[in-house]
Amino acid sequence: MKNCAQYVAAAKAALGDPRMSDRALGEHLDYAQQTISQAKAGKMSDGVALALGALLKKHGFVDHVGEVIVVAHGERDADQRVRKSLMEYAWRKR
Repeated sequence: MKNCAQYVAAAKAALGDPRMSDRALGEHLDYAQQTISQAKAGKMSDGVALALGALLKKHGFVDHVGEVIVVAHGERDADQRVRKSLMEYAWRKR
């Protein structure tokens, strides 16, 4: 199952540079480097999830933008039962 950090890495790969800095990815998505770093740490906002999801869908890395949003919600939720349920839902839809 992918996590937020893996979606950020996939976005960098989709843009052709897997070693791209968080700053460069942030500039491409119109977000600050700190926002991208927080996203990798599991604190991805819905806006960043939407932007990453759209980029990844465009390049064929995900089937639906909502997958990234659901995973971001799952990582942010403190309740382990909710987190597990959201993650299972996101991966069942693939």
